Amino acid sequence: MKTSVIIPYRANGDAQRDANFAVVNTAWANLLGYGDEIIIGTSQAEPFNRSQARNNAFVRATGDVIIIADADTLFLPDRVLQAELMVPRGDKPWVLPS
Repeated sequence: MKTSVIIPYRANGDAQRDANFAVVNTAWANLLGYGDEIIIGTSQAEPFNRSQARNNAFVRATGDVIIIADADTLFLPDRVLQAELMVPRGDKPWVLPS
């Protein structure tokens, strides 16, 4: 099972925001396995259009499970792993880990 993590993001010169994104990106990279992917979605719209960025990333995703994440939100790894298993088993069509 391959997982694709979609993160909508565009740098805007805010150093703290960029640092937060780096932490989140590293956390995902540490959680994911070999062959999984992190896809940064982009938007050329002004102001930034998060939905457009997600859609742009989604069309590039090749995973069996798609996780839509935020660029500034950390997660509980065990909750993500539980949710990741629920979809392929057919327990749920989609999951929002809490």
